[in-house]
Amino acid sequence: MYRIATALLLTSLVACGDDDDADDTDTPSDGDLALPAASTSPVDAPDSATAYLDVSYGTDERHVFDIVHFPDAAAPTPLVVYFHGGGFTGGDKSLAWSNAEAFTSDLLGSEVAVASCNYRLLQDIDTEGVIKPLTDSARCLQ
Repeated sequence: MYRIATALLLTSLVACGDDDDADDTDTPSDGDLALPAASTSPVDAPDSATAYLDVSYGTDERHVFDIVHFPDAAAPTPLVVYFHGGGFTGGDKSLAWSNAEAFTSDLLGSEVAVASCNYRLLQDIDTEGVIKPLTDSARCLQ
């Protein structure tokens, strides 16, 4: 839980930074976002939940997220966004749906929507450092 809170805090700090020099040429416009509904949920979820898998938020193959939410809810529902661990060198969004992260089933059972994001990982020779995955995470939150 500490890792998730730290990742969310760092992502929030990056998202709040000055983006005057940001290059948005690699990101789709809001009109380009398509949500392909999945035939099955990646995790045990109530029948009222809808899953969208591998939704793109950028041009890189790792710029994808999954979301399971409740489209017919009477009121806006809370959302938990999961950023996988791995020290920015490994991991995948699918970890949110694994048995090791069973809390996602508990959240969905309480009608809390859950999203899980991938981001670009650090390479052996990486001049950008952690700003690359943190910027990706901020973009996914947008």
